[in-house]
This record gives sequence, C-alpha cells and structure tokens, in this order.
Amino acid sequence: MPGDYSEDAFFGGLDGPSCSRTVTPIPLRLKLSYSTEEEFLVRFSPSLSRGGVFVSTKNPKPQGTLLAFQFVLADGTTVLAGEGRVVRSTPPGLEERPGMVLRFTDLDSHSRGLIDRATAMREGVPEAPRPTQAPVVSTPDAADERRRRRQAIFAAMQVQTSPSGPEPVIGIDLGTTICRAAVHHGGQVKLLPLEGSSTALPAYLAQDERGRMLLGTRAKAHQLVDPRSTIFGTKRLLGRRARAAKVREMAEHFPYEIGADEAGNATVKLGQTVLSPAEIAAYLLAEARSRASETLGRPVTRAVLCVPAYFNDTQQQAIRQAARLAGLTVERVLTEPAAVAIAYGHGRGLARKRLLVYDLGGGTFDVSVIEVTGDDFTVIAAGGDNFLGGLDFDLRISAWLEQHFCKTARGGPVEDPMTRQRVHDAAETAKIALSERRETRVHVPWVAHRGSAPVDLDVILGRDTFEQLTGDLVERTLFVTRAVLEAKQLPPSAVDEVVLVGGQSLTPLVHASLEAMLGRSVPREVDPQNAVAIGAAIVGRAIRDDDPSVFALRFTEVLSSPIGIALADGRFSRVLDTNTPLPCEKTCVVPARPGEGLELAIYQGERALADENEYLGALRVQNDGRSEVSLVFSVSRDGVLSLFSRTEEGERIALTLATADAPEELRREMLAAAPLPDEAPKDKGLFDGLKKKLLGRR
Repeated sequence: MPGDYSEDAFFGGLDGPSCSRTVTPIPLRLKLSYSTEEEFLVRFSPSLSRGGVFVSTKNPKPQGTLLAFQFVLADGTTVLAGEGRVVRSTPPGLEERPGMVLRFTDLDSHSRGLIDRATAMREGVPEAPRPTQAPVVSTPDAADERRRRRQAIFAAMQVQTSPSGPEPVIGIDLGTTICRAAVHHGGQVKLLPLEGSSTALPAYLAQDERGRMLLGTRAKAHQLVDPRSTIFGTKRLLGRRARAAKVREMAEHFPYEIGADEAGNATVKLGQTVLSPAEIAAYLLAEARSRASETLGRPVTRAVLCVPAYFNDTQQQAIRQAARLAGLTVERVLTEPAAVAIAYGHGRGLARKRLLVYDLGGGTFDVSVIEVTGDDFTVIAAGGDNFLGGLDFDLRISAWLEQHFCKTARGGPVEDPMTRQRVHDAAETAKIALSERRETRVHVPWVAHRGSAPVDLDVILGRDTFEQLTGDLVERTLFVTRAVLEAKQLPPSAVDEVVLVGGQSLTPLVHASLEAMLGRSVPREVDPQNAVAIGAAIVGRAIRDDDPSVFALRFTEVLSSPIGIALADGRFSRVLDTNTPLPCEKTCVVPARPGEGLELAIYQGERALADENEYLGALRVQNDGRSEVSLVFSVSRDGVLSLFSRTEEGERIALTLATADAPEELRREMLAAAPLPDEAPKDKGLFDGLKKKLLGRR
C-alpha cells in the first residue's frame, strides 16, 4: 500500500482540557484521499483493531484526551465515526513513529461492522463478527445523545474550516528516481511534503516478506534486504513493448523480473504479483494526491503532470492511465523542459529570449529550445533520450567497482544480489560526492569471503576516472542537443540563455562540456531538483483561475518525434514530422484495394525503418469500394494522437488504434497491404515531394 498505514490528522474546531476529567470531546476529523470504502480497508486496515486505532500525526494529543472522531472519504462520506480516548501519545523526534493510539469508547453500528471487515482482511481468514472492546452497552437514548453531540461539534468545526475557492490544481513531477509535487497556494508556489517533511518521494515500490507494499524511502531501504522484490526506474518502461531492444537491455541490468502481458506490453513481477508500469506509477501519484490533500486540508483530484519531451503517444496514454488509477483528473500534460522554462521565466518580463533547457535527470534526458516573451512560452524544437540519465552513470561506476574488486581481491564476480545492491548504492553516493570533490573513498564492507575472513571493497575513486567512465554518456547528450539546434538551423550563438536542470546536470563534466559546445558560460539560476514541479504548479494556477485578467499564461509545445505508417518494404513514411507545433492535424490519402479493408501499422520515431521505431498499433479501416482512403492524423496540444477516416462527403469517422503488439504473421499481412514506396501517402499540398524523398533514400 502506498505510504504509511494511516494519514496525518487534521484537528480543528473546539479545544478543551486534555485531562481525564474532559467532558466535551475535542473533534478529530480525518480527511482521507481514498475514493471508496474498499480502498480505505485495503490501506488502513493495519492501523485498525477492534479496540482502537493508531493515528499518524505530528501533533498528537496528550494521553487521556477524549476525542470525537470522523474518518471521511474524498467525496465526504463518513466511514468511521465515534469517540475514543488517547491511551498513548508519541511526539515527533523519537525513534518511534509520531502519532497516538486511540481506544474506542463509542462507535456507530456501521463503524463496528467496518472494523470487523478490516480485522478479517488483515488476518486473511473469514470470521464471524465479534463484539468490539468498546463499551457499547449504553442505552439507545445515551447513544443517540452522544451521536447528536458529535454532529453538533463537527457542524461547528465545518463552519470554521470549510475551504473556499476553486479546488487547487497541483503540479506533479513524476521522475524516474524521485517524485515531487507543488501547488500555487496563498499567493505563491509551495513544494508539497510527500514523505514526512521531505518534498522528495523516492520512486521505489517494494513488497516485504509479509506481502505488504512499501513505498518511497521504506521501499528503497528494503532494496538492501531483497533487491528482487524492489522496483525502481520503471518510468522507462511506461508505454514500452517488452520486445523492444531498450527494454531487453534494461532487463539485463536491473534485479527485478521484466515480462510481457497479453498485448506485448512490458510488465514487472513483484513477488507473486505482476504489475504494469502504469500501476506502479499510480502508487506514486496516489501518494502525491493523498499527501497534497492532507497538507491543503481538502480533497485534491486535479493535477498537471509532467513527462519527458520525447514521450510518444503510447507513453502519454500510459501516464494518463496511471493518473486515472490514482484518482486524479489530468488537466494538462506538460513536457518537463516546458515546465522548467515556465518556472524560470514566469514573471521576469523576458523580451524575446530564446532558452535552451538541458534536463538530465535520474532516468531520462530532454533538451528543448523555447522562445519566451513575457508569459508567452513557445517550444520551437525538442528532443531527448528516454534511456539516458543518472541511473546509467551509476551503472558505469558500479561496474568499475566490481571489476576493481575482482582484480584486487583476486576473486570471482560479485553475484549475490544484496551485495551488488550495496555496491550500486555506494556508486551513487560516490557520484554525488564527485560533483563537489576531486576524489572520494568508496568502502563497502564484506563484499566477499576469503576462507573465513571477510573481504571489503575499499578504493579511492577520482573525478578523472569517473569522467573517463561516463564521458560517452555526456557526449550522447551533446549529440542530441546539436540535433535539436540543427533541426531549426540554429547556431549555438542563437541561444540567449541556458537552463540546466535534473540532478545529473550538477556533474562538472556536463557543465564544462556544454559550455565548450555552446561557447559561452552556463550559469546555475534555477533549482535543478524542483523546477519541473514548480513550473507545473504555475500552470495549475492558470488552469484553476481560468481568467486572463487574473493570471495570463500561454504556451505552445511541439511534436517530439514523427508519426507515420509502415510501407510495404518496411520503411517508415512520416505523416506528422518532428517539431510540428501542437495541436496539429494532417490528412493523407492512402492507396487501397477496392472492396477490401485497409490495415496499416502506425509507428512513431526518427528511424528510417518502421520496425526500429515505437509501434503504436494497428489501424483497420473499412473500405466501401474506393481505390484510396483519406486518413486524418490529429494530435492534441497535450500530444495525444487521434485518427479518423474521411468519407467522400467530408464526414469524419473516428478510428480505434488496436494497441496490442501484432504477431509476426499479422505484421507481414499489414506490410503486404501497405502502400508501396511509389504509392506513398500523399495529400493535397501537404505531401508534395514525399514520393521523391522516399525513392531518394533507396
């Protein structure tokens, strides 16, 4: 289950003495982000018993305090109500988790039944309801009187604490290694605490020996105990086919098992559970939603999500599916470089500035050129690599450490998963240290045994060695940066300002290499860790207010990679090209056999051969006897692809893209039915010269 077993409490309304003589209970209204009673049972049952409940809070009431409590779902439905007395209170600062144990003194009938269900669920066996430990032998009149008293208390509290104004729209940076969130609240952007007081939630999910789900720091700590039951870096798998070369390569370096579902999409095995990358992302998004609701004191269901600039249509759909599973309405999907530019340029009054945003994070690399005038932001070119980031730098160091150990200790390779994970963690720590120092010591105890004596890994790693190990990774980022500039025929001198973001951009080699390529200094003027979430929160404010007189923000993005069809000889014919401003739409005419249906394979990517690009799905079009079919490719401002066929009368008919991975025989059939190179898709004015381009590539 995501996060802790219980939510932080919200206290409000009346206050009173906290000794055993208390007569009027203090109200405790726990606002939960759960949507249903079943979700409440799954996530909260470990904190419930028939005698009481543990409430996690940084402000526990003293022992002996009498509380009237309500546990309320996101839609306002009360799932648990009654009264109880604090029998144990643990303030922050101790080793124990801060909170309080509340012993029930009165429960309504619905709550008693719910607790019986929670107990049975936790114990894993069906059992008949047993009487609770709470004193429920009072007369009906006394119970009614207490219930009316609680209703009056909470009615008074609701008047004092009822939120006003439109629901906030939070901005979420769902990173490969870290998740962050922010909101525009009280006239300024605030980062939201996602794990205790920390605004950074490690993007780790694990399952312990009892089958419980762990999230964030607890999951990352579990990785040292059982690496195979800990998942990380799965943002790279969102919307990916299991057979893709990059996915197969990733499976060789990560400890958990990567498989495929019936549609051919990548999945991850966690214990005996098989999860899709979207389901894993949903755990993180649900935690961000839950913590935001606690902090803001009201349910949060609206969000702006940020994705890498190079995310294709399938990946966009996967992130939206994750948000739906987490109970979030996606108001806008924003590319990470665009969010950074907004965080950097909003309110500064920049006049016709051209920004180069270089974003090298934990798992992905993005680069975009963005023109800024005031609060108008226009992306004019974008590119990236979804399999390039800090994780790859860590792998280079850990591989070098293992090789060094084998040579110096004269032993075999490190094969124990837990030991390899300790070495990997040490590699990450060393990488961070080398951003500040010229050399660092790497010490991992008990890597192996020689006879009965333990052997440690103990080595000094210098920055020069680190740069030799990772220089080609930095060069890959420069190659993409050059390609993005050349796509718009922009020399380095055409860039007015450079914005560096992402944790890996702090590496001195990155900084020096980029300065050498651009021929100019690269200042550090933005928060490299939080800029994406801050930019998304600013967009969230614009969506929330929806009033240009209050807040005006305009931004336009571009298509990050081409979309097109597979030709009969296996080549890729582009319909929509890179850097086309969004939203966009093109109509192409595809040759067809009269009286036969048309089947086409749709791809997205930069490669000349269709099968080397990302397979989006199969398109099947009914044909009523025409020798050609008009197809409309439409992409929304958020990068979502829609397909239509156009009748002779001009009517548009929506088409469904079959996203299951086509078996080899069906792929051959689709290629056989596809247009030949000399019958390449054409459009009146839009595809002039395409035939020559295709023939010229032979």
